[in-house]
Amino acid sequence: MVIVICDCNDEHRQKLNSYLNVFNKNKKFFQVKEYISGEKLLSDMNNGFKFDVIFLDVESFEGDAAKKIRAAGPDILIIFTASYHDQISYAFEVEAFHYLTKPISFRLFSSTLERAFRRYYEKRKVFKIEWRKQVKSVLLQNIIYIECYNRHILVKTITEVYESCQSFQEVVQKLIPAGFIRVHQSFLVNMAHIKAIEQREITCTGGVNIPVSIRREKEVLEKFKNYLQQFSL
Repeated sequence: MVIVICDCNDEHRQKLNSYLNVFNKNKKFFQVKEYISGEKLLSDMNNGFKFDVIFLDVESFEGDAAKKIRAAGPDILIIFTASYHDQISYAFEVEAFHYLTKPISFRLFSSTLERAFRRYYEKRKVFKIEWRKQVKSVLLQNIIYIECYNRHILVKTITEVYESCQSFQEVVQKLIPAGFIRVHQSFLVNMAHIKAIEQREITCTGGVNIPVSIRREKEVLEKFKNYLQQFSL
């Protein structure tokens, strides 16, 4: 993992670096790279540099540099840092992971970084699909839902539908801790792809609609609210 600190203020940049050193001491979880301007950061990204997390100071870029950084790295976890809250709407525009207001305490920094770690590794988890002597893997984050079907399962991703010879109950046990929720006797849904829940029906990515059973409705709503609270700004 490569973490970037982009801030034109030397003192603040050094402070965040010291926080990162506490995490990285003797473990080498990640590399750290520093920039004093968003324009230089964007230039390196356009030249092939790959980054995973960026602490991006609002005052360290001009114009639409942040939007260009997002376009160049759609999967990067951007964490905005700023002296005031007046730029928080811009953070939403570039789908920032979080927004931190200076002065940033170590407690707040560490909790945000730990969440970023979880999101980073979640995006890289894969699900194994076995069917007719073939084995494939799909990114867990690309799975919209899994349906129990004639003693097999159907795996609906953003682009494909796969059939797999697996026990639905075993799949449920594996994926519940990974952000999935059982909404019906036959459906397991990735909460990252839920767009809305209403009238015992879930609307997912791509307009896919999944039924919610009466006995699971309260649990589904509560768990989805907790999910939103954990990952939203």
